[in-house]
Amino acid sequence: SSSTDPTITDTAVTAVEVLPFRDIGLRWLDPPTALQVGGEARWKLEITNRGNVSDTYSLEIEVFGDWEVRAEAAEVQLMPGEKARVAFFAAVSPRVEAGGSYSLRVTATSIHDPTVSREISLSGRFLPPPPELVPRSLYPSWDITLSLKLASAGDPEFTFSGTGDIEFFDLQVDAETSLSMDGLSEPRVSLVGKKWSFYLHGGSISGAFLGVSGKPLFGGKIKGLGTWRALFTEEAKGISYTLRGEEILLRFAAAWGAASGLSFTDLVVNWDASEALSLWGTISRASDPDGTGYAWRCGVKVSGEEWELSSTYLGVSPGYPRKNPGTEVSITWGNSAGPIPLTISYRFSSISRESPPSRIISHEARSESSFQGAPLRPRLSLSYARRFDTLSPRTIDEWKVNSRLLLRGKGRPSWSLSIAPAFSEDLVLGRTTVSSNLSGGFGFELAGLRLSAEVRVSVAVVDGAPEHSSSLKLQARFPDLLGEPSLSLAVSAERTSLSFALRDIPAGEGEGDFHFAYALEGGESRWESSFSLSFPADFPFLGPTRGRIEGRVFIDRDGDGTFGPGDEGIQGLLLEADGFQAISGKGGRFVFPPLPPGTYSLSFVEPPPHFLLVKPLPAVDVERGKTVTVEIPLIPRAWLRVVVFRDDDRDGMQDPGEPGVPGVKIAISGPVEREVETDPSGGVSLELPPGHYSVRLLESSLPERFVPTTPARVEVEVPEFGTAEVRFGAYRRPKPVVVTFAPPQAAISYTPEKPRVGEPVEFDGTGSRAFGAEIVEYRWEFRLGDKRIRAEGPRVEMTFPAPGKWTVILLVRDSRGRLGAATALIEVLP
Repeated sequence: SSSTDPTITDTAVTAVEVLPFRDIGLRWLDPPTALQVGGEARWKLEITNRGNVSDTYSLEIEVFGDWEVRAEAAEVQLMPGEKARVAFFAAVSPRVEAGGSYSLRVTATSIHDPTVSREISLSGRFLPPPPELVPRSLYPSWDITLSLKLASAGDPEFTFSGTGDIEFFDLQVDAETSLSMDGLSEPRVSLVGKKWSFYLHGGSISGAFLGVSGKPLFGGKIKGLGTWRALFTEEAKGISYTLRGEEILLRFAAAWGAASGLSFTDLVVNWDASEALSLWGTISRASDPDGTGYAWRCGVKVSGEEWELSSTYLGVSPGYPRKNPGTEVSITWGNSAGPIPLTISYRFSSISRESPPSRIISHEARSESSFQGAPLRPRLSLSYARRFDTLSPRTIDEWKVNSRLLLRGKGRPSWSLSIAPAFSEDLVLGRTTVSSNLSGGFGFELAGLRLSAEVRVSVAVVDGAPEHSSSLKLQARFPDLLGEPSLSLAVSAERTSLSFALRDIPAGEGEGDFHFAYALEGGESRWESSFSLSFPADFPFLGPTRGRIEGRVFIDRDGDGTFGPGDEGIQGLLLEADGFQAISGKGGRFVFPPLPPGTYSLSFVEPPPHFLLVKPLPAVDVERGKTVTVEIPLIPRAWLRVVVFRDDDRDGMQDPGEPGVPGVKIAISGPVEREVETDPSGGVSLELPPGHYSVRLLESSLPERFVPTTPARVEVEVPEFGTAEVRFGAYRRPKPVVVTFAPPQAAISYTPEKPRVGEPVEFDGTGSRAFGAEIVEYRWEFRLGDKRIRAEGPRVEMTFPAPGKWTVILLVRDSRGRLGAATALIEVLP
């Protein structure tokens, strides 16, 4: 409208096409900062659908270190913007050495588009177990977490969560609910068994592009038959089923929304045909009151040892709800070999619209490379995008170029620097934008302090008008102090925030966490504080549900089969009772965790190499509420191992690739006299009384032409329990070689080694040899391009007329007429 005459007005209308976009957000919630040997841990992963279409994500777990991790669910279905929390349960083997490292990587991948994937990881070191590591109670034990959250708005929120076993039904239970001023929140409950699982909470049934949500949502898994979800409410109904095999994934989903009249049916197939070939495809049928349509997506990935090529195709027919018809093709190639790994991708899309009639064409190209081995570890990204409208008046006509250079240093302190310039031009509005983002940071450790800083600066020029923004973030951690305090400060033109946190504060048998955050934004301040307490709790509502096995492992020196004066407990032996484990501690005592009633067979996970059982380990009957004591007597063992190896390099040590020598006789003298012979691997082991022994290699038993490369007699002390080892090296002398007939061998020598133009060079061929004859003729030829210079004689003098790499050829003839030749390449300097 006109500011001077409001009656003068005009209106313009345009349609905006929102393209489908898939993305995943992953965030740990209270991950463990340290794990104890033989202990357990529980934490959660928050998954967010950052895209604008419903999607289903598959979770894959990779564990590094001697511990086990399982997820509450292997599949998560989310609507756009929706979040879900998946619980993770970890158990650490009691045999792990304290101080050893561990790490975990979780990968979330879209089932409908496997090229969309995100990773999150954590790592640390195992802490030694406390003395009270093994729980004493025979009642069911649950891990309880109570948390209180307060905010400046004055609305407190109390959360209760618990996880534990229901012994009689062989179920793992995980439950959570919250209470606030708005009332009790929807409870979240999951029951996980060995063969099936079930959960109850709110959620969604999602397809390739569409989805419905509601509560309650039922679901679970059946061992060997896959996972399922079912939604049955007045507003929405749906079901999904996923079957996973080692090489193939099949998924079916169907849903209907009462309010919108929207319904869809999806079928997904992902097939890993081989290590080098993967195929995937989705077909979807959907309808609403306005019509019915189809959408289909297919893709392929081909990979080698150092490269990968993937391609996807998407097609949408007219009538498919909430999407305009069109096609999309994308191709990505990546090379991980060489000093500069490179990834290049191209995407083409064509979208048709009815009102106004138009067809939008998009071209996008991207590349990303990293420079391996470079001192600053640089990474370079470059992208180009072009979009235009082919049918309607010019509503879209633009192109963009983005780039990014990232430099990193791994020293102390560690640091990073990122520069991201960009340029775009809107040809419809005639607007150009030039921008650049600069960010950097560093981190270092000093005397129990971990400090990091990050700075960001953005500058943009739009049609000559500059715009800018900046931010600063500082973080300090004190890992050696109680609660590992951390302090964080973030400052920008729009917002300033300060946070403080304490974690794993000892509180009786439990641990507490505290967090406080303050923010100032738009002239208004707000704060938020939370405290949580986690502790184990006995649930005796069913009475004692388990029993216990405990006892002692010891050296039975007096041979009476029971532990008494003079006997010695053995520490560090790992025992097993039908899958349950215990490790012997101080004095040889061991205690198994509470066990369900039944009969258990005791065994060593790894038979102790230095000891021998006096009698077989027993089977133990465990009764509910009772403790069974078992004594395990052992006697020490003494071993002598002798190895005879083929010492090819004659250094007296057995290197990789040097095999043993079988059939060699060894004489042993000491408390007992033995003569043994090495086995096919070149070794022999025998059990002996402890004491001093003389071990002798009988050279006459060595194979033909073999001679020792180490002393043939060794004195050795065989310990009371343990193994003593002796190694003898032997070298096979080569057969003599007699040359009776061969052409002469030409040899070239010259001085100086680096001649210059015009400098005399002496060439000598007298090092040539003839076999059964004499050399009677020497012919020389010097070549550089078309130049040829020839000479004769055993010794010649040459002055090179031009610089370059000259080829020298010497041809010799012996008295029997046989010929031999040699060549050399000489660089003549100016």
